[in-house]
Amino acid sequence: MRILLAPLLVAYWHIAAAMPVSLPEHSKRDVCNDSTLGYFVTPDAISGDQAFGYCQSLGGRLADVNAHNVGTLTAFINDCLGPSSRIRIQTWDTNTFGTSSLAMFTGPFSGYGTVNIAANDDALYALCAMVRTEIPAPPVVVNSTFLAEPEKVQIPGQEEEDDEQEDEGYDFIHG
Repeated sequence: MRILLAPLLVAYWHIAAAMPVSLPEHSKRDVCNDSTLGYFVTPDAISGDQAFGYCQSLGGRLADVNAHNVGTLTAFINDCLGPSSRIRIQTWDTNTFGTSSLAMFTGPFSGYGTVNIAANDDALYALCAMVRTEIPAPPVVVNSTFLAEPEKVQIPGQEEEDDEQEDEGYDFIHG
């Protein structure tokens, strides 16, 4: 029985290899843009002095990394770029260390990111924090002429109309 199955398996393998492979439902960009976390990775790698402006041009800001978010961000970056990736950041614990070329190395596992200085010329992706933009409510315009009772103008030679006649006409149309 095993001898008969072996040729069938080889034939199946050749057929399966010739079939197109379906791609996952999400693209790589979906993995690199997490609105729940509030971070995204730039679509292009850039130099250190371009990172800040590039994040701003995409509607974000260069990310601040600290001891509280390094584990989550390492996992996010590893999902996006793969393990042991380097990515540009703004600060480590609010410190820029006097350079625009800070980078985080993610390492092979989440939670083990380290921060160092990358060469400014190194083309690295940048980690950007999403900026929440509050849309202000439209201003309420109060025009006193619409709030006040309209003035009655007496035209010479005409008698003043009775309010009841106007009401009766209204009731006739809508009543």
